[in-house]
Amino acid sequence: MKNTSEIQIKLQMDFDYTEWQKKKFDGVSPDDFNAAAVAYAKENPIRINP
Repeated sequence: MKNTSEIQIKLQMDFDYTEWQKKKFDGVSPDDFNAAAVAYAKENPIRINP
């Protein structure tokens, strides 16, 4: 387990998720993105405890 100071440092780091997403999904067609999302959802169903 990471210590508190290490976690705090990571939280303070400036990270632009918008830029990361642009780079990660650059060149991925909407159909391919949708297929990957559907496959992920099937493999990782949401489990709600009654």
